[in-house]
Order: sequence, then structure tokens, then C-alpha cells
Amino acid sequence: MRDEILFVVVPRLAALCCLSALVMTYLGRSRTSDRQEPVVTDSKFGHGLARWWRYSIGLVLVGHLVGFAFPGAVMFWDRQLARLVLLECLGVTAGSVALLSLLLIPMRRSRSSRSPFDIIAATLILLEVGSGLAVAVRYRWASSWAEVTLTPYVHSLLGLKPSVVLVAQMPFLVQLHVFCAFAILAIGPLTTTAGFLIKSTGSRIRRTSPAG
Repeated sequence: MRDEILFVVVPRLAALCCLSALVMTYLGRSRTSDRQEPVVTDSKFGHGLARWWRYSIGLVLVGHLVGFAFPGAVMFWDRQLARLVLLECLGVTAGSVALLSLLLIPMRRSRSSRSPFDIIAATLILLEVGSGLAVAVRYRWASSWAEVTLTPYVHSLLGLKPSVVLVAQMPFLVQLHVFCAFAILAIGPLTTTAGFLIKSTGSRIRRTSPAG
């Protein structure tokens, strides 16, 4: 019952919340007056950290997407030990840089501009990156075993036929990593940064539309 709730019900609720939040955020931002975009960094050092964060987390996300989309190619790559070690070291390095950058980025937001959703999302992202890094260090060769455990689970979710047999047998750190991903998906559109991105996208669409 617990596994069904965590890995079947929660993903569906997360997808529904994400879609609903995207719509509400878009409509809400389109009806409000322009606000000054929040400043994340206030120094060259801060801007550098933010850049390292984007690059490192982008590399981690691309690696995950490649693994989910092309599991056969990843398994073929991992057949040679040298290539497997290279891939694992690259993932650990990118995850470490992302975690360190996220912890060190100086924030210059006033308390009034920092919503509870921003704080919750930041905490979830820290848990997500931290647990992912812990999994990579604690359970070696994740790029290989994840292709025969987590990737089939993700495919079953996308096929609307969730199968929790494999993911339910995973260690706590792996399950925490998966759960945090769903939680981030649900709350992400409600954050300040996502709101401004959605508003900017909507403004561009209206400017380029024939009616606009």
C-alpha cells in the first residue's frame, strides 16, 4: 500500500499539480502588473556560482534524460570499465559542483519577495541533488543498475501503467531521490523564478501572435 501511494498516486498527483500550477501561474501573471524580476546574485562571484550551478545541474539533467531515453546505448557504453568509470566520475563531479554552488549562491532577496514555495522548492532541490550524489557514491555504477530498475519504472509512468515492483525494492536513498523529483515537479511552477519565466514566455507569445 505504501509503495502504491509513493510511486503510483504521488506521481499522478504531481503531474496534475504541475499542470494546474502552470495554468494558474500563467493566468495570474498575465493579469497582474509587471514586477521587477528578483535578483539572485549581487556580485561577480555570485554570478559565477549561478553560472556553475546552471551548467552542472544541466549536465546532470541531460545525463538523466539520455539514460531514460536511450538505455540500450548507456548499457553499451558501460560495457567497458574505463568508460563506465569515466561516466560515473563525470556524474559525481557535476553533482558535487551543483550541490556546492547551490549552497554558496548568495541570495539578495528581501523576505517579502521570498515566497514559501521558493523555500520549499529550494529545500527539495537540495534534498534531490544531495540524495542523488549520495546514491552515486554509496551505490556504485548507478548508470548501469538504474537502466534496469528506475528506467523501466519511468517508462511505465509515461505509459500510464505504473509498475512499482523494481523501485519498491530500492534502498531508502534511491526512493528519496525519486520522491523528491515528483515533489519538485509539483511545486516548481509555483516558485517566483518559474512565475517570471512563464510570464516572459506568455508575453513573447502574445507579441508574436497575429492578434497581438
